[in-house]
Amino acid sequence: MLLWTGTADKNVNPEQTRSFYNALRKYRKPVIALFYKDELHSLQGKEQRNDLTVKMVEWFDYFLRDGKVVLWINKENIAR
Repeated sequence: MLLWTGTADKNVNPEQTRSFYNALRKYRKPVIALFYKDELHSLQGKEQRNDLTVKMVEWFDYFLRDGKVVLWINKENIAR
């Protein structure tokens, strides 16, 4: 599971994302959480939006296609 949030999100407290992430890790579920500094519920910065878009595509490619090596997705980041 890929989670993301802005650290300034007023709709969903970023700590809820962190808690959900920690609970999934506790039960050894594959999960990565991305926290975008000073971003709101909808990412406002162009660089942050582009980063998330690229990471979403890479996530789906990794898990649904060929499992190619993606530097930010590795066994150290994902509990299985």
